[in-house]
Amino acid sequence: MPKVVSVEPFHPGEYIQEELDARGWSHAALADMMGQERLLVVKLCQRRTGITPSIARALATALGVNAQTWLNLQAAYEAALAAQQARQSIKERVTAEDAEEGRGQATEEVGQDERD
Repeated sequence: MPKVVSVEPFHPGEYIQEELDARGWSHAALADMMGQERLLVVKLCQRRTGITPSIARALATALGVNAQTWLNLQAAYEAALAAQQARQSIKERVTAEDAEEGRGQATEEVGQDERD
């Protein structure tokens, strides 16, 4: 079975922050260009909110990156989060089953020793 390399999912807000830094823009400047509140841009950059179709259109206008790209980044982030959560759930379930199986074997061994 191939080894799965777990990486932290990349939120689109991280890309937005990188763009702001590269362009020397503030959150307020981007918000103004988007016709949105500054708090929305802050929340995006802090990974506290996601990109909706209307936000994607506003980002496209302000940053020159088409709206579908922003929506694709959001979808990829959500898919990566879901996969990460699924892997964690499976890992926890397998660990619990292994621990339970180990206890069952130990009980059987004790029972066997008592009969001998």
